[in-house]
This record gives sequence, C-alpha cells and structure tokens, in this order.
Amino acid sequence: MRIAQFTVTVRDYDEAIAFYVAKLGFDLVEDSDLGGGKRWVRVRPPGSRDAGILLARAASDAQAASVGHQTGGRVFVFVETDDFARDYEALRARGVAFVRPPSEEPYGTVAVFEDLYGNRFDLIERRPLHALRELLALPSPAPVAAEVRGERETDEYVVKRVAYRGDEDDAIPAYLFVPRGPGPFPAVVAHHQNNSEFHLGKSEVGGFAGAPLQAFAPALARRGLVVLAPDVLTFEERRASGRGTEPHPRDWAEHYNSMAYRLVRGELLLRKLLDDALRAMSVVAAEPEVDPTRIGVVGHSMGATLTLYQAALDPRVAFACASGLVHSLAARMADGTGISMAEVIPDAAARWTIADLLAAAARRPLLLVSGADDPYSHDAVTEVREARRRGAGATLEHLHAAGTHPLDQRRFDAIIDWIAARAQLSG
Repeated sequence: MRIAQFTVTVRDYDEAIAFYVAKLGFDLVEDSDLGGGKRWVRVRPPGSRDAGILLARAASDAQAASVGHQTGGRVFVFVETDDFARDYEALRARGVAFVRPPSEEPYGTVAVFEDLYGNRFDLIERRPLHALRELLALPSPAPVAAEVRGERETDEYVVKRVAYRGDEDDAIPAYLFVPRGPGPFPAVVAHHQNNSEFHLGKSEVGGFAGAPLQAFAPALARRGLVVLAPDVLTFEERRASGRGTEPHPRDWAEHYNSMAYRLVRGELLLRKLLDDALRAMSVVAAEPEVDPTRIGVVGHSMGATLTLYQAALDPRVAFACASGLVHSLAARMADGTGISMAEVIPDAAARWTIADLLAAAARRPLLLVSGADDPYSHDAVTEVREARRRGAGATLEHLHAAGTHPLDQRRFDAIIDWIAARAQLSG
C-alpha cells in the first residue's frame, strides 16, 4: 500500500490555488470541473513523485470549522528539500509566514510555516545519513548464531567453515579464522571484492583461491585477529547457478537480477547486503574468543563500499579500512565508470555523497586506501577533503599511493599493519 494523496479543506478553490502555487511554488497537477461548483484540485511540490495534496472546498459547517485546524495546531505536512537555505529564503520572499525559525535537529535543519488558513508545515533538509537510515530501515543489531560445518588447523590459526541465516532465511556461508593462543582477540569482518568473479568470495579473502593480495584473513589471523569472511549474495556458495569456486555462464545475470528483482519490488540490494553485514558483526561478537569492543571491518573494491556503509551505520564498528573504491557517483557518471549493483538507488546521487559516508564512518578510526591511477578512486583526494570539511578529523587517514585498482604488496601490507595496530588500540 501507499498514500497517493491527502486532503486539505479550504474555503475557496482559487484562493487556495493562489497560495499553494504562487506562494509555495507547488505545481498545479489537476483542476477538473466535477459539476455543481465542485472541482478536483491537486497540487504537489515541483518535481515530487510522492503524494500530492487534494484541495477540497468545505461543503458543510463541520468541514468549514476544520479549515486550518485539521491537526489541532500540530504540524500537518512535512516538506523535504535538498537546499534548506534556498527554499527558506524563497518562501520568505514570497510572503510565506514562518512561525518557528530554523533550528538544527539530530535529523536535519527545520523551520515551521503556515498556509493561508493556519495549517502548519515543516520545511526540512534531512541530514544525508539520516535519510539513508530511513531509506534502508535496517533492524537493530541482534544476536545471530552460527553453525560450525567443519574446520582445519594450522600451526598459527584454526579455520572454521560456518553458516548462519539471513533475513530471507537464506544460508550465509563464511570462513572464521581464529588465532591460536589465549583470547579474547580483536576481530574483523572482511568483505570480499567483486572483480566480476562471482565464483570467488570468502575463498579469496581466506587465501584459498583468487588473488593472493586479497587474502586478508590469514594475514590478519597471523597478527592475532579473529576474521570472519562471508560470501556476499550471488558470490561463490551463494549462487543458485553453481557452487564452489568455478565460474558459471549465468553468474553475472544472477547478480544483476538480485538488484533488478528487488528494485521492481520497491526494495534495494544494498539493504540486503548491509543486513547480511550486520549479521556478520553479530556472529563475530558472539564468538567466545572475541572482544566485542574491538571489532572492525575491512574490504577492497565492492568490499570497500560495504565497509564504508557499515562503518557509517553500525555503531558496533570500532575501526574500518576501505580500499580501492572512493569515487563519487557524480564523478563516476561523468567518467563513464561503472556503478555497482548495490549502489543502484533511485536519487542517491542527490541525497548523499561519498564524503557524507566518510564523515560518518570516521567517527571511529578509518583508513582509506586509494591508488593514484585507480579509475575507481579518481576523486578520492577531493572526497577526503570534503569529508574533513564536514567534520571528519584525525580519525580519518588516507593512504593515496601510486598504483591502479588491484592491490599491490605495499598497500596490502599497509592495510594489515594498520588494522593490527588499530585493533590493539581499540576498545
């Protein structure tokens, strides 16, 4: 279900149209004569695709008494803007009466104005991450139990094959690396890359297949961290088209459909992937060998995207490292660079930026790693500068080094060293 429109009772059609269209700047969507002096008048903010307002002339004494008092003096309508200062000044210049001056609230900037009858409206510019939280509607973190399906031992650590359930009752397979020795240990959730290799997920992070410089798990386990490396949806064992680490001709189509099918249902792939990421954090936090106050996240490329979003939205993240994908949506569209399926979100480019994510993620120690010749980090320096302007302080570190998109040994070693040091300092 959805709200298509709602009614505001008015004294007169034309005076109401004059206010809502000429003063508020709303679009007159429809003005149809229904006969007998009755009209069907609909207005809505310019460019809005959301519910509109039906301006209905009062036709009885009871309706006339409700004009201007439909909510008993409370704010009636919430009008969102992407530029509060612009619209606030424009409305004041057109004579709109504000009854509550602008104020900064946790959710954004807001002021209250009245229509010609006294109905109250909020003019709101929501903070980008508040809008993102509302859009994703992620659940609060909750305990998640993992089933151990096998293990192997080395001299330095134990590798467990585990699985836990997603919010769609889907199995999420993962490798859990546990160092030898007494705990509790710091820990990290390691999100794997995409690289259009859908047959590789946790096994690449675990060092069992794929690029050796994506093997974060064994390198970090040797440094005394527990590491959980899960498969992202439609990768490796989470493919309907195949299992194991062999590619299948339908791999890409399955990944695309995981986005497209959700989008046409009014859902987002990013929400599913982040819900899975929250569950991964819960699995790690429940491990008896883990210190739950020292859990971080790390990822390269697609894994960096998940890392930044999770660090921005999950308060349990103690530290984070994102490598190889710090490129604004606007710059990617200008450069012709690809946008991952998880980032296909209607109107995302206008609602929040990479700098917003960086500023939010940097509420805890955050290392950003970018290659000077990486097309997916084209404007990393600019975005970091903007994130600092938005409040990111010394907790945001940026390693911008020579190199392209794939990690080289220098950047890989820097990531491992930084995480190992930060894990010991966190908590």
